[in-house]
Order: sequence, then structure tokens, then C-alpha cells
Amino acid sequence: MARAAHVLIVDDNADLRDALGMLLESEGYHVVHAVDGHRALDVLESGATVDVIILDLMMPVMDGVTFLEHKACGVHVGVPVVIFSSSPSPSVERFAGLIAIVPKLEGIEGLLAALRRAVGVELSPAEGAWHA
Repeated sequence: MARAAHVLIVDDNADLRDALGMLLESEGYHVVHAVDGHRALDVLESGATVDVIILDLMMPVMDGVTFLEHKACGVHVGVPVVIFSSSPSPSVERFAGLIAIVPKLEGIEGLLAALRRAVGVELSPAEGAWHA
């Protein structure tokens, strides 16, 4: 059996972060949270396992673009990123590891589809189960 993917959710909105975390945990993912880009870098540097990052762009302390700039210079450059933001920006497309840009208005289905692509997991409609 393949191990569950570890997802780092980076968003300053605590309610959204918590709700998204609960949803992803119910889908079988392991979830770690960070309130801004600076804290997300702390998580990466701590040695925590992170298979994919869900990243908001508009945050205090360190925004998503600044986080991506720092990540691009570190050992975690290859960790896939899914942007999930109310104000997505085409300027982030230049960063390595970017899997998708999902506007929050598209909702959770668009995010889940991008997350599945990022971790190489597909939903089998016939069986209704996850397969690696």
C-alpha cells in the first residue's frame, strides 16, 4: 500500500485552512498548516515530509510570490505547488514545480483535481476509490 501524500497548506485564513485540512484528511492526505510564506519555509526547513504545497498568494508577513522566490533557491525547489488564491497571478507561472493555478472561486473540485495530478493519484469512478 502506498503511503498517503503529505500536503502543506499555506493560507492566512484560519477558517479556510482548517476546513481544507479536514477535507483533505478525510480524503486520506496528511496535512500540515502554515499561516504565511515565512512559516511555510520554516516547515520545509524543519525536515517535515511535504509532497505538495497548496499556496495562497495574498498573505501578510510573506506573500506567496516571495515564498516561491525563496523556495526556488532552496533544496525544496522540486516540491510541487498548487496555487489556490482569490487573486491568482500569471507572474507565478515562471516558478519551477508549479502544477496548477486554481482560483478560489472555482472551488474545491478544481483544487482536488490539481492536487491529484500533483501527487500522481487518480480517482477511479467505477470503484470510487483512490489509486496510486
